[in-house]
Amino acid sequence: MKKILSLAASAVLATSVVAQSSFERLDINHFNAGFNAAGDQLSLIPNFTNNVITPYNQVPFSIGNLWIGGYDQGGQLHVAAQTYRQNGTDFWAGAMDTSLAVSSGFQTNFYNKVWKINKTTVDSFRLGLFTVVPASITTWPGNGSVANNEGHLLAPYVDVNGDGMYNYLDGDYPKIRGDQSLFFVYNDSLDTQDHGETGGRRMGVEIRCLAYAVNCNDSALANTIFLHFDIINRSSTTYDSTVAGLWTDLDVGTSFNNNVGSDSLQNDFYYYSNYFAVGAIFLNRTMTSTMNYNNDFSVTGNPVGSANYYGYMRGRWKDGTSLTYGGNGYGGTSNTSYCYTGNPFSGTGWNSGTPVDRRMLGSIAPFTLQPGEIYSVDMAYVACYDPTSTLNLCVPNLKQRMQSIRNYYTNDLTPCGDNITSVPDAAVNSFTNIFPNPVSSSFTLHTSSLQTQPYFIFDLTGRQLTGGTTSGNETHIDVEGLPAGIYFLRTGEGAHASAMKFVKTE
Repeated sequence: MKKILSLAASAVLATSVVAQSSFERLDINHFNAGFNAAGDQLSLIPNFTNNVITPYNQVPFSIGNLWIGGYDQGGQLHVAAQTYRQNGTDFWAGAMDTSLAVSSGFQTNFYNKVWKINKTTVDSFRLGLFTVVPASITTWPGNGSVANNEGHLLAPYVDVNGDGMYNYLDGDYPKIRGDQSLFFVYNDSLDTQDHGETGGRRMGVEIRCLAYAVNCNDSALANTIFLHFDIINRSSTTYDSTVAGLWTDLDVGTSFNNNVGSDSLQNDFYYYSNYFAVGAIFLNRTMTSTMNYNNDFSVTGNPVGSANYYGYMRGRWKDGTSLTYGGNGYGGTSNTSYCYTGNPFSGTGWNSGTPVDRRMLGSIAPFTLQPGEIYSVDMAYVACYDPTSTLNLCVPNLKQRMQSIRNYYTNDLTPCGDNITSVPDAAVNSFTNIFPNPVSSSFTLHTSSLQTQPYFIFDLTGRQLTGGTTSGNETHIDVEGLPAGIYFLRTGEGAHASAMKFVKTE
């Protein structure tokens, strides 16, 4: 485990232990990363193992978390933030009681889970390919508990019959994003605990996250994971000057070999070493501040207390002074909102200089958070690695990928022709047919589309047996190795999915 400096002689991790069931990975493309039900990104707590897996394993230690803070009508600061849980906890798994603005121990235990599902599973369910419906469909938490006064709508789903209740027996199904999604819900107000990490006052926020990835033959999408947050104010308090930020510690190479940078025009910040770069981009909100600090307890080091956490989100050092242009960003004469905005590849502008153990934070514009309001934030992690490139070339390559991701998100369209932010509500099936049927050894798949599209063969339990890619209007498919029985052939994905049965004879 990476050494993390602490105020105490030896750090003591928070007593809350996250079970294995509360940790799942997005593993559908090159950027393989895990998430905890209590909001910790990219790492399995409490030991911070199972970090990001990328080609060549260039991010051996990583973690991220959402921070949020604001002032109540009496001018008192409320902050919820999380780093390594060394000094305590600000976030717990679970939906909240909407009348009391707290979560109970029962809710924490019940929601201490990350729900994982693939778009292929959703498509297969919609097409009736399962005789035994998988748990990812049947246990999807579409509605909160009435008995616990939870919000009626929880995880997003398509309500096929419009009755307002998630019921897979009615044909309802999860409404995910991308080709694979993780859903989890957490909060900052466990009824028996105060904020141990920041020492700040509770906000009473419930945070729902849908983390997702896209499987497409595109270098940007293959190295990206997306995050969609819904931040819900469950309290009766209006928060002014509310700021939300993404805090990260992304080690590229070794812990003490990190350079960082940010780009205000592209709404991103990033870490880089010789041949690797990884960063985060805000997709639907304007990033108005970036801040970095060292792993020490100097005035430019680890935050201590809620005012420091909030101050870092506003671009202020621990003594209240503003980030300044040049050097390490402290003590200069020209205030600025963004740190290290130069070009590492050309060496021009303000760059971070000597690599050290750094943490980086990007924050969005202050806003007012009303009681009951839902504030949504979309962002993405993007990576780039090229061991054959010129020194620091991956920074411009990373920024090019980030721009591609922004374009895909804005247009809600991938180069593969699929939506990026949602599964379509209804299927539009193209004409398909197979001949002969029944079949003994092989058949020809006839489609009305000349476009290449995937096909899959399932047994009656919904288990995928084999698959491939169509070629024009007619595709020859060999099934001689299948036992005699009834099977499903599914072609296409999302809105273009269709399915049919065929019989395999001896």
